[in-house]
Order: sequence, then C-alpha cells, then structure tokens
Amino acid sequence: MGSMLLIGFYNVGCRVYIYGRILNGSNDFHILIDCGSKESVKSGVMKRSIKYLEDNMLPESDIAGKKRLDLVVVSYRH
Repeated sequence: MGSMLLIGFYNVGCRVYIYGRILNGSNDFHILIDCGSKESVKSGVMKRSIKYLEDNMLPESDIAGKKRLDLVVVSYRH
C-alpha cells in the first residue's frame, strides 16, 4: 500500500464527509467516510459536495462513465 495519505473534509450542512486517498502511483485507494445527513440531502448541499468529489477527486473506473470509490465507511445510521 502507498506511503502517503491525503484527507479532505467537506461541508454538507450540519455534518461533514471525509474523503481520503492513499497515494500509490497509478493505483491510489479512495475512501469516503460518512456523507452527511437527511437535512443535507433536502437542502442540496450533499449533492453539490458529492458532485465536486466526482468531478475533481475520483478517478475513472473500468466501467465507462463511472467513477471509482474503493471503500465507503458509514459510522452512524440516520
């Protein structure tokens, strides 16, 4: 596994989601931890935040038009 970890915290209303990437050359590992709340869905904040993540951080997957996310961690239930 890679030797460097990048972490970003993204505001989705009253909560945040955490995006992490373990750098390993062309085979980085992408992690999403939590992703907001019901309120952030209703307000559209989460949609804009996830769109930013898709457009700027996640690599293309093996499936055309899809992005790759290797691990999603949900720490609490809404």
